[in-house]
Amino acid sequence: LSAFLFVARLPGGVIYSRDLFVLTVLGLLSRHRDRIFVFEVHTLPRSGAARRLHLWAARRADAIVAISDHLRDWYRDRGFDSARLLVARDGVNLATFAALPDRNAARSRLGIPADARVVAYTGHFYRWKGADTLAATAPLLPASWEVHLVGGIGDDLRRLEALADGERLHVRGHLPQRDAALYVAAADVVVLPNSGHSDISVAYTSPLKLFEYLASGRPLVASDLPSIREVIEPDEHALLVLADDPAAFAAAIVRLGDDPDLAHRLAASARDHATAFAWPVRARLIAQFLEALP
Repeated sequence: LSAFLFVARLPGGVIYSRDLFVLTVLGLLSRHRDRIFVFEVHTLPRSGAARRLHLWAARRADAIVAISDHLRDWYRDRGFDSARLLVARDGVNLATFAALPDRNAARSRLGIPADARVVAYTGHFYRWKGADTLAATAPLLPASWEVHLVGGIGDDLRRLEALADGERLHVRGHLPQRDAALYVAAADVVVLPNSGHSDISVAYTSPLKLFEYLASGRPLVASDLPSIREVIEPDEHALLVLADDPAAFAAAIVRLGDDPDLAHRLAASARDHATAFAWPVRARLIAQFLEALP
């Protein structure tokens, strides 16, 4: 109701939402010729009935902005006009990660030994995010390595806290971004261990942490999944390894630790690549798309 009362006062322009239900109701109640209704899609319903309802509503939007190629293709394969579909991936605030403290300063603030080898993951601990895989990787690494998982809540946090030993595996709950980013700054390697057992992970996600890792100046090891390959060129921006395989992650992490030249090359290339995903770049892409709508 609040959204409707707000939109009803607007003379025209773009109504843009990630909530398809709200967008559809607003469209049905307040459609004007000078209004454009745009749905930004991040995931798809699971059941057949929910997807049919979703399609009915999505066809009433004037345009759809998808965060991945696979999401865009899902609509295109169901007859949506390609001219009204755009891929605009998630992004990153480059200034936040350009301002990270150096590795030793970050470790000093976090109480991490200066001579440790550090692996960091920052994000939710949902199973499809793959934090469990990285937890299982910790005991496979040489004794000089520490794995830090940061960001879980609720049962997901408790599940991984039960595995933490305070030496090889360290687990912290949700933190504000500026505090979580200290663990990235302290890391020798950052990891994106998305699971291959979930459709959203395999095909649809556009992980914020992926773009943050790219911008961080730290070498990255990530799951080799279609959603990740949409952004990452293997061995150019990161090492990609078999999803859900702790041994594969351990081998890639050790490889980066043993080859500083490779680690530096990947990190530098990734940081350059991150500039294409800055939020202002994304905003301009969407604005240009909307201005060109037929």
